Amino acid sequence: MTVRSIAVARGVVQSWVARRGIAANWRLLGQDMADYYRLRRFDTLVPGYRALLYTVLGYAAAGQIDLKLIMVNTLVIGLLFMFFGAYDNYWDWRLLGEQNGTRAVIERRGLSQRAGLFLACVPYGLTLPLMGQLRVWRVSWISEAIVWLLAALGFAYMTPGIRLKSRRLSFFMAPAWACLLFLQAAFLSGTERCHPMILALSGAIFALQCQAELLHRLDDGGATAAAPALRAWLYRLPWIVLGVSLAAAWWMPLLLNTAVWWLVRLWALRRVDLSRLSTLRRQVWHPVWSLYEFGIYAAAGIMHRLI
Repeated sequence: MTVRSIAVARGVVQSWVARRGIAANWRLLGQDMADYYRLRRFDTLVPGYRALLYTVLGYAAAGQIDLKLIMVNTLVIGLLFMFFGAYDNYWDWRLLGEQNGTRAVIERRGLSQRAGLFLACVPYGLTLPLMGQLRVWRVSWISEAIVWLLAALGFAYMTPGIRLKSRRLSFFMAPAWACLLFLQAAFLSGTERCHPMILALSGAIFALQCQAELLHRLDDGGATAAAPALRAWLYRLPWIVLGVSLAAAWWMPLLLNTAVWWLVRLWALRRVDLSRLSTLRRQVWHPVWSLYEFGIYAAAGIMHRLI
């Protein structure tokens, strides 16, 4: 960041401290930061840090063992999603009038709109020196390229004028991000671990995130005209993934793991109350998600690397 940017940031923080006495209440400051950067649940909005699970899965599945690369890369991805959370909330508030954590903190603290937008972008600025350090440590070029691609997609998804979030293709953005997060972590030390199983696993992640997106949209607008089509695809998707994974299991038997867990998801979806989706989306260990599938893949990746 430039000297001018640092001065602006210091002025914002000092005025915030002086106006509200935050120096005497660090707990309140932490809660505000968690709300601002979407690090905790606010109403029906789930925390953005859940996406880091795909990064951790990428490390494990590819057997990454360089601890310093893993720590700094995880910090980069975490900061990027703090930026996404606040930046997305900011424009949802300004364009749609949405009630969210970023808006609540801006209004509660009496910040100007410009100061609010600046604070939203601070985590992105912090990723730049960290990316430079990763380059010094010879992170793979494909992993670095995926980070910049994630940032570009985030800007295009949220920024007014482009705002892919309001277009039809927005449904596939979250699944695409999930795949890219996984591949970025898997290829952190190079592409020598570009095993077909890694690519197949990215497909399984894409499918699971499509299910999550269907449930998200049903939760947001279950009474809309699109709801019947969303429900139809929600029950159709497990059969599609099941067929593909069984066919691919002839070449990669480990994909039987995916087939089994999609049967579990189908069974759970048939029994879940779709009127209580907000509660379901908080229960990450519910059979509808069956995240145990990816725990098995992670264990297989770690054991393969250790052996």
